[in-house]
Amino acid sequence: MIGHWTNRSNKDFLFRIAADFVAQLEDKMESLSISQDELARKLGVTKGRVSQILNNPGNITLGKVVEYARTLKMKVSIVAYEDDDPNNERGPINSAVFNICWERYGKPQDFWALEENESMASTMEDALPYRPGQAEAAFPEYIREGNEVEYLSDNAPMRLAHMA
Repeated sequence: MIGHWTNRSNKDFLFRIAADFVAQLEDKMESLSISQDELARKLGVTKGRVSQILNNPGNITLGKVVEYARTLKMKVSIVAYEDDDPNNERGPINSAVFNICWERYGKPQDFWALEENESMASTMEDALPYRPGQAEAAFPEYIREGNEVEYLSDNAPMRLAHMA
């Protein structure tokens, strides 16, 4: 098979995106010290339903994505992008990459804020350089192998991005 494992089917691609979203939820739950029981109570569902979503996110709906994110005081956005990988040889870019870039540009909320912060970007790159291991420390479920990062999963290895 040519390409990333998520190229096998739209269902595989969806699972990879949903699993990345669930990893973000779990990180937020850990940072807030919120258990699955407490999240279930806030959502008005059973702990089993929360466990089902967190352990098998392949069927999560966009409505549930928004509901879970908002319950944890998070926002969610869908970003379609081109990354010079039209044959999906490397798979989708991990959300951590987008988060780090957004933070480096001062968390702009619109194009005007981006333009204001753009002049700061060159100084921010000097002030906040990428340090090897930075993303791995923030997201320990990922490991670096050579110039690639791999997601540690029971379902399948996920090559995330070629890192220069």
